[in-house]
Amino acid sequence: MSNFHLTFRLFSFHGLVTVFSLGIFLVASRTLRQRRQPAAAIAWFLSLALIPYIALPVYLLIGNRKLARPPPAHRNLLSLHELQLSNHYSVRLRTLARSLRLPEPSSFDFFELHRDGSHALASLLSVIENAQYSLDICTFLLGNDVLGSALVAKLAVSAKKGVAVRFMLDGVGQYLGGHQNLRALKTAGVSVTLFSPPLKLLVPGGINLRNHRKMAIADGNRLWLGGRNLAAEYFVGNSGSEHSSRTKNTAWVDLSFELRGEIARQAHDQFHHDWEFA
Repeated sequence: MSNFHLTFRLFSFHGLVTVFSLGIFLVASRTLRQRRQPAAAIAWFLSLALIPYIALPVYLLIGNRKLARPPPAHRNLLSLHELQLSNHYSVRLRTLARSLRLPEPSSFDFFELHRDGSHALASLLSVIENAQYSLDICTFLLGNDVLGSALVAKLAVSAKKGVAVRFMLDGVGQYLGGHQNLRALKTAGVSVTLFSPPLKLLVPGGINLRNHRKMAIADGNRLWLGGRNLAAEYFVGNSGSEHSSRTKNTAWVDLSFELRGEIARQAHDQFHHDWEFA
């Protein structure tokens, strides 16, 4: 009989933990307006139902990884004239952007797709060296290698020339890149900030809230962006750290390009928004 009571109490406790875990998941998903892929939502639900003792701490740590988007404003509604022209391609793009709460589509005056890493690096250096007033750069990681050190030196030179330079590095990516020493940037007058450092837990889900944007914006009019982090393997091949003797590998195949015009100003606004958050 005692074994029965013990089993019943354990089952009741497990049931309470399961219900509590699922309740947190459902309430958080509702109140934070989180959009998940169906597979991800099912995976979290089953994990919380079957192994709540493990799944609940993991969910509280990294489950709420996205910031809640604000509710749609009245300005997102299409006008009658726009509805009448709804078959026009540009109107369909605007409708899609508004439905996803993204900025309005922007125009550009110049576009260049980079052929390879060397071309991408030349374009990036041109953006940095020709900035006259402001230079904003963000990346997920900065390599502790020859290329990363060269870019740090370039930014320091720009700051010493009087250019307002802001550099934003992801709080986790700073370690994945080999932890490049950023004190030289700060000493040269570059404003440096980390996006969501892993020990900063003031934001729900902050540990897994990462900034993967890679872009450089000069004077709010010239934009370099794409998938390339600021490390040697993305441009010229991995030559290792400055103190490494590893054999150089071929550069990774990746996508990057340069744009100029209104879209660069839109990217500048996005950078500023991320900077203020960081």
